Amino acid sequence: MIAEIVVGLPIDKTFHYSVPARLEDKICAGKRVWVPFGPRRLVGYVVNLRTTSGVAEVKDVEDLIDERPVLDEAMLKLSRWISEYYFCSWGEAIENCLPLTIRKGRTGVSPRKIPPERIYEKSFDLKLNTQQRDALSGVLQDLEKNISSAYLLFGITASGKTELYMQAISFALKQGKSSIVLVPEISLTPQSTERFKSRFDQVSVIHSRLSEGVRFREWQKALEGRSQIVIGPRSAVFSPVKNLGLIIMDEEHETSYKQEESPRYHAREVALKRAALSGAITILGSATPSLESYYKALRGEYKLVKLTERVLKRELPKVKIV
Repeated sequence: MIAEIVVGLPIDKTFHYSVPARLEDKICAGKRVWVPFGPRRLVGYVVNLRTTSGVAEVKDVEDLIDERPVLDEAMLKLSRWISEYYFCSWGEAIENCLPLTIRKGRTGVSPRKIPPERIYEKSFDLKLNTQQRDALSGVLQDLEKNISSAYLLFGITASGKTELYMQAISFALKQGKSSIVLVPEISLTPQSTERFKSRFDQVSVIHSRLSEGVRFREWQKALEGRSQIVIGPRSAVFSPVKNLGLIIMDEEHETSYKQEESPRYHAREVALKRAALSGAITILGSATPSLESYYKALRGEYKLVKLTERVLKRELPKVKIV
């Protein structure tokens, strides 16, 4: 048996390694292995298994790291698309999807580094106005019928977009589906966390300012299906949730969704691609949509939904052009 493997280096090709007989019944695509790579020993990611190789001399896989895959089929396809679309190696794209602990070849972190989770006072669904109900109805129908679609929620400030998000997530949970909620900046994450954790159980928060131990814990909860909702900035789009049904991108116009180092991906495009691969729904929300998204909505590529009034009939501020 031959394993096709990629490594986290800027080398855009797969490498062939022979699988020892002791590992043949355990190895599969999506798992990590230790492989010899020149004078080094690197973490490799199995992307395919085959019976033969065209390479004259093939080295052996040294050892298997994982009991269960860290990447499912959809994430392998997504990382491959990222490598082709954003011009980076497949290994770099894969490592961009994973926490540092996993990239280091480890299977866990010391529990003493992880603080206890905060408990939030519970909140409940709010009554929606007519515009909110109309906007939500299409999303719920698509969730119920397993239709993959993209919505641009064009709602003015204080029009109740967050409550619409939460009720869509609530419906997805009843369908046995998970959700990812993207916010543009880490500074907004605590505010969003409080709102969602007060409404739902099994919520994970993933962002780069968390300690390595906490970030791994949150990632692992999603991987094992113990969290069905993940909140965070752009990197949260790679969260390994099970049975993804909904990706919500709040303030979709923000430039912080674009990563400035390789791979230079845009979380909006990745979210749309991941939703398409998973049969999920994407909701792009903003009071001032990006030109790209609004243009696509006008062309019919996204379903355009508008909220033009504030909740509880609150008045808009008076504006004067000077």
